[in-house]
Amino acid sequence: MEPNMAGMFDPDTFLDMSVEGANETEKVLVPPAVYTACISDLSSVSGERDDGTPWVQLVIKWAIEDDAAKVALNRDKIVLSQYLFIDLDEDGAIATGTNKNVQLGKLRKAVGKNEGRFSPRDLMGCFAKIDVRHVPAKDGGLREEVKGVAAVG
Repeated sequence: MEPNMAGMFDPDTFLDMSVEGANETEKVLVPPAVYTACISDLSSVSGERDDGTPWVQLVIKWAIEDDAAKVALNRDKIVLSQYLFIDLDEDGAIATGTNKNVQLGKLRKAVGKNEGRFSPRDLMGCFAKIDVRHVPAKDGGLREEVKGVAAVG
């Protein structure tokens, strides 16, 4: 296949493309370690529990800043997702108080944003140390998970 000179993907050419050899069937996981990482993207998902009460989950994309890991995994970027369930108050806002949003509080503290007015978007571009561990996956294998965060330095 000739590369597209404009660098754009051509779906018709892709469907006719052939390759030699097999594709990998196992993902090489990010080694368990503590990495410096930057929050590169944020999103949320929401729904309703069986009892009709709403739930919200904050999805944090961490871009790992580790050249050795990138080389070992043959990747230009290493991005892991962290999922935090968010406790809501009766008005649907982020709840505060005893035993409310403790994981969010730990994240905010790690990036220096646990005081004063806060919006989840304030986390964009923030750096922290993330503790990556391997945990059991639903398919019986292992997957990476961000198990904790701490301040850089």
